Amino acid sequence: MNTDEKAPATLDKTSITLYVDETSTLTYSEGTCEWSSDNSLVADVNNGVVTANHVGTTMIHANDLTCTVIVKPKYTTY
Repeated sequence: MNTDEKAPATLDKTSITLYVDETSTLTYSEGTCEWSSDNSLVADVNNGVVTANHVGTTMIHANDLTCTVIVKPKYTTY
C-alpha cells in the first residue's frame, strides 16, 4: 500500500436493533460526515446519535455508508 493512500472510511455498526425511545451512537471513522435517515418517522440521526421513534425498519446513511435500523415496540407490563 502506498503511504499516501488512506484506509477506506468505516462505520462501526452495519445494523442495530432498538426499542422505541432508545438511542444508539454510530461512529464514522474518517473526518466529517453527513448523516441522514431514509425514514425519520422510524428513526432519526443527529451527529451519529440514532433515536428510535416508531416501530419499523429504516436505513441510516453516513456519507456513502449505511446502517440498517430495526425499531421494535416497547411493551410495559403493569
